[in-house]
Order: sequence, then C-alpha cells, then structure tokens
Amino acid sequence: MIMQSEHEKRSAEHEKRRAEYEKQRAEYEKRSAEITKRTAEITKRTVELKKQIAERNARIAARISNIDRKLEHLKLISKLRLETEKAKTELAKRNADTCLKIMANTSEYYVPISSFSSDITLTKLSPVDGTNGGAHLGKLTVANRSTDRVLIFNTKTLQDLVKVEFGAIDQWFEEEVPIYCHPKDPYKRIDILQSTRTVKIALDGITLAESSSPLLLLETTLRTRYYVPPTSIAWQFLTPSDTETLCPYKGRANYYHVNVNGKLYKDVVWYYRYPTAESAPIAGHICFYNEKVDVWVDGEKESKQG
Repeated sequence: MIMQSEHEKRSAEHEKRRAEYEKQRAEYEKRSAEITKRTAEITKRTVELKKQIAERNARIAARISNIDRKLEHLKLISKLRLETEKAKTELAKRNADTCLKIMANTSEYYVPISSFSSDITLTKLSPVDGTNGGAHLGKLTVANRSTDRVLIFNTKTLQDLVKVEFGAIDQWFEEEVPIYCHPKDPYKRIDILQSTRTVKIALDGITLAESSSPLLLLETTLRTRYYVPPTSIAWQFLTPSDTETLCPYKGRANYYHVNVNGKLYKDVVWYYRYPTAESAPIAGHICFYNEKVDVWVDGEKESKQG
C-alpha cells in the first residue's frame, strides 16, 4: 500500500510537471508566433520604407537634374550675352557698324550649327560688310519653306553659332514649352500676388471696375498691373477688340475697347484666356492700362506716369 501510494504521488507530480511544461511550450509557441508576425510586419514596413525612400530619392534626383538643366541654360545664356558683348567690342574696333546694328538686340537665340537636324539645309551666303568674314548672311530651308533672316558667325567668340530671327520661325520651344514673342530674359521675373486692397478703375468720370480681391502682377522694370475678377467689371462700357498681343511670360492677350460718354478708347483693357503656366493665376482676370485710366488703390489715386 505504501509503495502504491508513493507511485501515485510520483505520477501526480509527473503529470503536474508535464502540464507546466505543456503550458510553457504553449506560451513559447504563442510568443514565437507573435515574434514571427511582428517580424513579418517589420519586414513589410521596411520594404515600404525602402520603396518610399527610393521614390523620394528619385524625385530629388529629378529636381536636381531639372535645376542643373536650368543652371546650364542660364550659364549658356549668360555666356552668349558675354560673348555677344565681346563680339560687339571686337567688331567695333573694325568699324563694323552694319553688323553691330544687326546684333544690337541680344534677346535672340544663338544656336550651334551642330544642333540643326539633318532635314534642315543651312546655306552660308554673302559676308556681312565690315566683319572680315566673321559673319555671313545665311538661308535656312525646311522642305519647301525657307528664310533668309539668318546670321552665321565665324569669330573666335561666336564660332559656328547661328542666329535665326525670332519672328522668322513658326514656333520656338524651351524643352516642351512654347515661347512667344521673344526669348525670355533670365534676369526678369514675374510675381503674382493676391491682395485685399480695394482697387477702383475709372475713365472720364465713369467707374469701370472696383474690387477688393485684385491680383497684383509685378514684372521686372514695369509698373504694377492690377488684374481684377470679371465680376467686378461694368461690362456695359466694354466692347471686344480684334487686337491680340504676345508676351513670353504671360502668353496671348486679347483686348477690349472702352466706350464712355460717347468716346471710344481703343484697347484700354486686356486679359489672358489661357496664360502660360507661370502666370496661370491671372486667367480670365481683367487688366486696365494704368497709363490710360484713373486708378485708386485703397482710396489713393495713382499717377498715370508710374
């Protein structure tokens, strides 16, 4: 009986230990499963973070590349300006008045001969008087169309560069962006600022517009222009004009005449239906020539002379 009792006691202890072991193993397996799950989550998050970092790095690289292209563009323009000035000095020493007059407008593109595509024919014609062979008139032909508004340079500073008159080309582009009127000046900028100033426009004593939410367009070397919403306009005094003008910074402008007190004031008002991206905020807004109308800003009348 004693031996049986000890055996049962030992069996009970064994079962107890076994139960504790099973419990510990279950806890271990549970923790192991949690660790595995957590590891999978961390791995997934790591992959996502790596992807995000790669995408961010790609965006940064693209921005840097874009900045580099713009810097190279500005460097090229600055270099061409400098070389043009050097060429002017060089030609001036040779009394090359004719060529100097042609080159006086530096707001042009100077294109390397090697940049012209193979389907374009570039012909060198007669030399420009007084340049000693440093500049020739040229002719550019594409298919059945051609222009002779071309200068081909052969000087040290402008070696193998070609200037095609801006207006002689159907359309110029910088990258994929169309350029209007003339090349953009890298030293000129446009800022368009929202304002809560009250702007009032009048002509011959008649109020044509009044707004407390104008857009102020600031353009280098020019006076501030006030673009007001179309809802602020006294449209009964405006009639459409056929006039159109182009601006490389703002795009294509359309005009209105103003008719007040029996007098017609032509092309006093303009607007941009589809402005360039940099001037997008002024789309559909209306602007008046400060020089031709009376302008009050917060009750203070502006001078027409600027």
